[in-house]
Amino acid sequence: MKLAHLNGLRAFEATLRGGNFRAAAAELGVTPAAVGQQVRALEDYLGRKLFVRSSTGVVPTPQAKAIAADLTASLFALSDILAQLEKVKPNRRLALTTTPSFIDYWLAQRLAQFHGLNTGADVRIDATQRVVDLLSEDFDFAIRYVPPQSEIYDDVLLFDEWIMPVCTPDFASRYNLVKHPKSLAGVPLFHLVEMSTDPSALDWEGWCKKHGLDQSGTTEGLRFSQLQSGLQAAKAGLGLALCGLVESYKSLRDGSLVMPFAPEYNRRTKYEYHLVRVRGRRMTKVHRQFRDWIVAAAAEFRVAASALLAGREA
Repeated sequence: MKLAHLNGLRAFEATLRGGNFRAAAAELGVTPAAVGQQVRALEDYLGRKLFVRSSTGVVPTPQAKAIAADLTASLFALSDILAQLEKVKPNRRLALTTTPSFIDYWLAQRLAQFHGLNTGADVRIDATQRVVDLLSEDFDFAIRYVPPQSEIYDDVLLFDEWIMPVCTPDFASRYNLVKHPKSLAGVPLFHLVEMSTDPSALDWEGWCKKHGLDQSGTTEGLRFSQLQSGLQAAKAGLGLALCGLVESYKSLRDGSLVMPFAPEYNRRTKYEYHLVRVRGRRMTKVHRQFRDWIVAAAAEFRVAASALLAGREA
């Protein structure tokens, strides 16, 4: 491929990812018309259409779809080669993006272990609910609560997630929460309504339905838009909350919260926690150390979490 057509390839690849010329133009800093011209010039050079154009937009041809992942990986490999040729390369830098709740309830309490191994590492952590585009933004890794990622990423499963009812020991005793309940009638329920894209996410009505319990009254109770607020209220003994294991693990281990029902009332979610990076992008020594460290820390957590869920000591 002649170097003169690299701009056309960039426009083609950005359009494939963005879905239209307008999104590609915003990413590349040019006009949609310029993107269209670059793609058309590439089509003329190849002697074939890459997109089917209509009044509603553009649709990639089957041939275009087939090479999309390879094209993205190749362009970012070129970008990485250019970065390696720069005079100054921040080899100690590590940039990670993940959700605020994962940082607060899992990562922060373990980061000292990594710093003990890498005291000179320049670690930068971005806490956001937004799904960051690793292809176009300057992050080395993301930790995401998602299904396995597409083939343009290297994807390492850290651990799965479970949803279970939690409350204080005193609350469980006060409301006589037995191992095998028949109903939650009269029990104050908390609803944690943070947005989740997980199709297996359950509210109280869905949880009761899964376990054949009476569903009446399950839509009542306090609602919290922030997970942390709902957990704090549960730890104050004010209600029963449906919560993820990652968020409640520390409180379950120290006894400030308990799972009042038998292990079979815990529900495994469809999504899992994954460590994600762009495939083919160069890794520094710090990057490899972080990957190896967090994979090992996740393995320890899986063992301890499995024992906790089964009602055993880790």
